[in-house]
Amino acid sequence: MIQRFTPSNPCPICGGYQSERLRGTGRRCWGFIGKDGAIAFCTRTDLAGGLLVSNGCGAYRHDLTGPCGCGGQHGASPAPLSLKGHRSGDYRDDGPLGTPVAVYVYEDENGKPVHRTVRYADPKGFRQQRYEMGEWLWGLKGMKRVLYRLPALLEATTQPVFLTEGEKDADTLHGLGYVATTNSDGALTWRKHYNTWLRRRDVIIVEDSDSAGATRTDMLVTALCGVASRLRVACFPDQRRGYDISDYVADHGGIDGLTSAMYDTGAARLITKRSA
Repeated sequence: MIQRFTPSNPCPICGGYQSERLRGTGRRCWGFIGKDGAIAFCTRTDLAGGLLVSNGCGAYRHDLTGPCGCGGQHGASPAPLSLKGHRSGDYRDDGPLGTPVAVYVYEDENGKPVHRTVRYADPKGFRQQRYEMGEWLWGLKGMKRVLYRLPALLEATTQPVFLTEGEKDADTLHGLGYVATTNSDGALTWRKHYNTWLRRRDVIIVEDSDSAGATRTDMLVTALCGVASRLRVACFPDQRRGYDISDYVADHGGIDGLTSAMYDTGAARLITKRSA
């Protein structure tokens, strides 16, 4: 199966992906990654250098493992993140930590870092760090948590706010030009002071297609009913377990058709329209 570029997995050559919203911006790329991950097919002519269009796909074949025919050197995949205090033998309560693969920084209203979430793979996991005296320290003891991408949320006062389950999904929507946020406490935790930043906002809760996602939606509707000016839910009842908004964007190239999967909660405190 061809792995097309998406907001959460953009082209390593141009940083673009396939979306009608990007038409005319210079960021649109409908290429894909080769099966072995060593080749990227990018559709950007301005970055092709001396490469010729590959037959059958209309894209330029870039080598990701060394010197490339475009005149540059893209190198291998980025090295794993190096984090102070992390050792490959570190253990969580339920087993060993994997390799750190992403860091999501949470900033306050003024754009200053407050805390961050470190994402691990093999096995998947998350750990938190707080920012103190110019250093990142493990744990959030004594820290007032903030919402992800808070400065952007506060700046775009008239736009709807997508409330996702996790930073990856928030980044996917942000890459499409939408206002999106999440919390760092886990899917089933919501702190009352978060409501302050969503008061009188048009909020769209994005529900992952699993039992935790459904439970999270019920929790958030209860917390935000009477806080948000409008409260809606976007869900994917006919999709596989674990399906999320990033999967939807990858399948559809954007969220233009998402309204068919959304409904208003009205004054109800519990969701009654969700499919079993």
